[in-house]
Amino acid sequence: MLTAVSGTADHVLRNRAAWDRWAAEHAGPGLRNWAAAEPSWGIWGIAEAQAGVLPADLEGRDSIELGCGTGYVSAWLARRGARPAGLDNSAAQLATARQLQDRSGLRFPLIHASAERAPLADGRFDLAISEYGASIWCDPYAWIPEAARLLRPGGQLIFLVNSVLLMLTVPDTDGVPATERLLRPYFGMHRFEWPDDESVEFHLGHGEGVRHPSIAPYGPYRTGDGTIFLGVQDDREWATLCGEILQRPGLAEDPRFRSNTDRVDNNTELTAILEEAFADLGADRVSGMLDRAGIADPGGPRRTGGSAVGVLAA
Repeated sequence: MLTAVSGTADHVLRNRAAWDRWAAEHAGPGLRNWAAAEPSWGIWGIAEAQAGVLPADLEGRDSIELGCGTGYVSAWLARRGARPAGLDNSAAQLATARQLQDRSGLRFPLIHASAERAPLADGRFDLAISEYGASIWCDPYAWIPEAARLLRPGGQLIFLVNSVLLMLTVPDTDGVPATERLLRPYFGMHRFEWPDDESVEFHLGHGEGVRHPSIAPYGPYRTGDGTIFLGVQDDREWATLCGEILQRPGLAEDPRFRSNTDRVDNNTELTAILEEAFADLGADRVSGMLDRAGIADPGGPRRTGGSAVGVLAA
């Protein structure tokens, strides 16, 4: 299945071109991983038996691999009983995946698209997974909400990325090991570009993967018995949240929070106010109140009972 990339950010096309060029280099490692009896993870090849990345029971679960490359993670899932599909931005990588499918006799759908705009229906999958795929080559403020949209209630997102410390200490020159000094600032880390190729990577600081840099409130908020995901898209929704959910209509006109720009600038104070208000309420109750009030969703269910597992590797 092919889908065109249009009307989207430049990094999608830049990374597509880069990975089409690099694909041949990854055919051999792809073959070895397809042939592996057990999954292993990261540059150190940590065995699944030790890392425990995958759910124990995958039988009959629908999965989507976001940035699947040669498709070996989906092959691992299929052998454990899942019904996988693989999505990748590179046609050349998917061509290798199809060759490996032919070689192994193991078949599953392969979709040519960006994980930031997957041409798939809402709530279709039980598991979304990305091993150095969309998790570093797509904008997290786009692909994580898209993954949430694709997951069913109770679904799980698993992703593997480079460690934050590595990205702060690795030089710009390819092939040079990380240093013992910080080479770039921690605060504000997001988009990484390199002088020797056109590719673009994305790396966030700890805990930033489910926040939004230009919308508030947006992201996870603690309640009395769990966490809900909340996304206020405009001032009308903000006024509704203040009046109907928080029972503090005057807060909508507080100078600290009157506009979205004000709320972003004072997000720490805003988060404290919201979590204090939600502290005596259960997540299910808050979620129901948000639904009845018509508060916008940040790309997926506000509370699905699901989870996200992130693995930071060197």
